Amino acid sequence: MDRASGWYKRMIQKIIVLVGLIIAVSFNADTIAIFERLQSDPESLQQVLNLAENYLEENPDGAIVPTGPTYDQQLETVKGLIRNEIEEAKSPLGLGWQGKNFLLLSPTEWLIKVLGWIVTALAISLGAPFWFDLLKKLVNIRGSGRKPD
Repeated sequence: MDRASGWYKRMIQKIIVLVGLIIAVSFNADTIAIFERLQSDPESLQQVLNLAENYLEENPDGAIVPTGPTYDQQLETVKGLIRNEIEEAKSPLGLGWQGKNFLLLSPTEWLIKVLGWIVTALAISLGAPFWFDLLKKLVNIRGSGRKPD
């Protein structure tokens, strides 16, 4: 049974990374490009920080989808999350495929783009609890101490 459960865990981890890669490519979520954008544009960084703080204020327990009595209620909650949270984050993070022409990229730029997608897929495979805990810690660190004058 230990061998079977070990095989299952390895297979599930591979599937999760594959799903993460599909999500990264479909949203054009390139971690390297996001980092470069947030590093070079303080306004986008502030927008992302505000989105994170607002999300934590609205969802202190970290639940993305509350366990409701019906499937329809949960589906509507997920649709609302996609409409509100993800659509708001697209602009400051540079997500999506609109207005992007990747045919003009050099082979080196393509390699960096693919590497960014792989990093995003690996980050997605860590799971929501890991990232939510990290987000809470970062917001707590940012909010500690006295405010500057």
